[in-house]
Amino acid sequence: MLNLLLFVAVIVRFGSDWQTVFVRNNYLAMLLFANLAWALISNVVRYYRPARLVLSRWRRLFLFSQIVVLHLMLMLAFNGFIKTYYSRLFFIYFYAMVVVVMPLAEWLVRIAIRWYRQQKGISNRMVFLGNETGTTELAYYFEHMEAETGDREVVSINQPIGDAVAEVLRLHAEKPINELFVSLSLVDNNLLQELNTACENNLIRIRLVLDFPKLVNKPLEIINYDSIPVVNVPITPLDDPGNKMIKRIFDFVFSLLVVVLLMSWLFPLLAFIIKLTSKGPVIFTQLRTGADNAEFPCLKFRTMYVNDRAHLEQATQNDPRITPIGRFLRKTSLDEFPQFINVLKGEMSVVGPRPHMLKHTEEYSQLVGNFMQRHAIKPGVTGLAQVKGYRGEITHFERLANRVKYDRFYVENWSLMFDLKIIARTVLAVFKPHL
Repeated sequence: MLNLLLFVAVIVRFGSDWQTVFVRNNYLAMLLFANLAWALISNVVRYYRPARLVLSRWRRLFLFSQIVVLHLMLMLAFNGFIKTYYSRLFFIYFYAMVVVVMPLAEWLVRIAIRWYRQQKGISNRMVFLGNETGTTELAYYFEHMEAETGDREVVSINQPIGDAVAEVLRLHAEKPINELFVSLSLVDNNLLQELNTACENNLIRIRLVLDFPKLVNKPLEIINYDSIPVVNVPITPLDDPGNKMIKRIFDFVFSLLVVVLLMSWLFPLLAFIIKLTSKGPVIFTQLRTGADNAEFPCLKFRTMYVNDRAHLEQATQNDPRITPIGRFLRKTSLDEFPQFINVLKGEMSVVGPRPHMLKHTEEYSQLVGNFMQRHAIKPGVTGLAQVKGYRGEITHFERLANRVKYDRFYVENWSLMFDLKIIARTVLAVFKPHL
């Protein structure tokens, strides 16, 4: 469908001359890259894997929108990299059709699959063993969610757990069971082994449900060390390599656009004004705390007169050390723009908890519980706490606690769409008064 829409977009844009343009402007290279990029991104977000089939339509559309945004960014980057002219109207036609036609085509395919399964009498029978919270809620989810298939049958076993194997085999004899969901907190090793053997002998896929309240909302992962399986409990969604790759691609492309389109002319202009109005370097470099508590040199336009306290004391309201142009740079957040170079180097992200001076990291970690969780990911040029109004000078404990609260929320709930919302709110908040 992706390739079909690409050719349709070329034909709509160039009409009868489309074959000549396709060859002359090297659209073949773009076609190959479009396929590679789509395959890479959709695999990273696991969009086409079977586990994704149980997601609601809205969740699937959200994942699909992530793929489209990242694909567009990679395509534009590819266009600039090979220095070949591709029509802007072509891109508009292509992505307009992608966002409409591809979800519609997927929906039609699912209808066709449902009809085929009904015609062939193929059922999807799920049996849930145990009445713990996790198992009952999961059974309810499968029974009432926006299912893409209309042939799902959900059966719950509420009998004594010791009779589980016999009951599973009895139900399977009546009608084949596809999947057996077992509450892990209810079964001992011997019973679990019996269930596993019975399921293997009858080609029933067994799923273990973790009924641990503090873990169920986190994306757990099984890692095998030699022959020993270990459950990995991540601190943040960015512990997932796929999510980390998505964020890095977004950070790199976004920062590259800022550097090329804005910094290329803004940097020399601001550098000239800074040098003209005060003595000292244009760029102020300060060690800040980054991901995993690592130190890195954070870049800023210099906004103060050169002084011995710059690395020890944060700026305060009406601070006499701030230059006139520095006050403007701070008010508009233009002093932070060199940090996009930090992002390109991989030391920071576009969005994340703001980095603190090393001295403040040590002090604040003693004042606020779980403070260091904000350092589980890379710091950002902007962040959730900043768009919520907690930016600039920290004057009392409440502001610090609220800033950390928002930083931790971001760390635990990261998504690409979340980043885009924060960036949009940052742009709107640039000219609001702050230090």
